[in-house]
Amino acid sequence: MITSIATAPSLGPSKLGYIIYVGWIASVVNSLGSLGVPATRAKYMAEFMGKGDFGTALHILQNDDVADRLGHTWNNRMTPRDTR
Repeated sequence: MITSIATAPSLGPSKLGYIIYVGWIASVVNSLGSLGVPATRAKYMAEFMGKGDFGTALHILQNDDVADRLGHTWNNRMTPRDTR
């Protein structure tokens, strides 16, 4: 909220509204997207570690960033340059 107050005079109402809307959408998508991912990752990692397959468990841990990278790529391509 403090940043909105500080940037409002320079952006104007339409650009500030757009930035707040995009931030809200990102927050909702992040909340929905992160509901099951940590629990699922923990379940499968524990399952593979219990079987002694530490390589697959490590692979699951390392590839957890894929969704984050895809989200950042989508954001960079879909958001106009003047509002980034």
